[in-house]
Amino acid sequence: MVSWKLLPYHGWGANATYSGMMGVIANAICLLYIDKVGRKLPLAWTSVALVVDMVLIMVFSKQYANSNNKLGQGFTIAWIFLFSIIFSLG
Repeated sequence: MVSWKLLPYHGWGANATYSGMMGVIANAICLLYIDKVGRKLPLAWTSVALVVDMVLIMVFSKQYANSNNKLGQGFTIAWIFLFSIIFSLG
């Protein structure tokens, strides 16, 4: 049985662990620059990036959820991974 959290990744052969690992890696990158840049600037830019990413996830999910277009479905999953990375960078 597949959890609803894993459904976007199930057909691709991946699981939610990959998305979680992206967050850990992005957090490590964030630690390298956060003290030099400050906290407000990265928070502002990543907030804007998250809004754009959520719009892309919604559009791609609407267009390719029930289609046979593997490229579109792959990009939908890529935007989900990118959300995890962007969130952790801020």
